Amino acid sequence: MDNKSELVLNKKLAEWAGFHSPFQWKGGVLCDVEDWIYPPSGREMRIPNFTQSLDACFKWLVPNHDITCIMFIYTDDDVICKVEVAWSKEYEGVASIGKDALSLCLAIEKLIDSEKGIC
Repeated sequence: MDNKSELVLNKKLAEWAGFHSPFQWKGGVLCDVEDWIYPPSGREMRIPNFTQSLDACFKWLVPNHDITCIMFIYTDDDVICKVEVAWSKEYEGVASIGKDALSLCLAIEKLIDSEKGIC
């Protein structure tokens, strides 16, 4: 996955976690600002880099949802993350070895898409 794709995924995860991006106009162009707002606290902050940090994933993504089990499986080339929701549905993300956070994010993205009826 390239950096641009990871950035798009990171923003998708942030929105799912409850962050929202304030937009502002600069020179007649709508621009995305760097600091996002986390509604429960109302404070502005940079969104965590979920695809690079398991700490950020476990702080912001996992606790607020019905994720009941997370399992990492390591092969010679890949890390596979399985996320179970409410002890029933399972979502899987696969990334290159050493990219555990990305594999978790890809599994959570499948969960998000299933909630929206995309997959």
